[in-house]
Amino acid sequence: MRKKKQIEELQQQVKQLMMLNHHLHEKVINLLESNHQILHENSQLKEKASSFHLLMADVLLPMSNAESNINDRNVNYLRGETSNRPTNSPFDNG
Repeated sequence: MRKKKQIEELQQQVKQLMMLNHHLHEKVINLLESNHQILHENSQLKEKASSFHLLMADVLLPMSNAESNINDRNVNYLRGETSNRPTNSPFDNG
């Protein structure tokens, strides 16, 4: 009787562990799928960020060049250097 009861308890424990194993297996599969989706989304966001940086560089580079030209003219004006060609200094209204 005692051995029979012990076997039944062990069989019940095996059944519970198998159910737990199945539940954990499903959870692992769901986590792997979520991880795959997140990695894919992360990759897309990195591509968008890279494109955005390139776009901003295209926008800011001409602005930086224009600012550099204005600064050069300001330095020349302050040094008293003039050229024969008309320039727009920051002191002109043009």
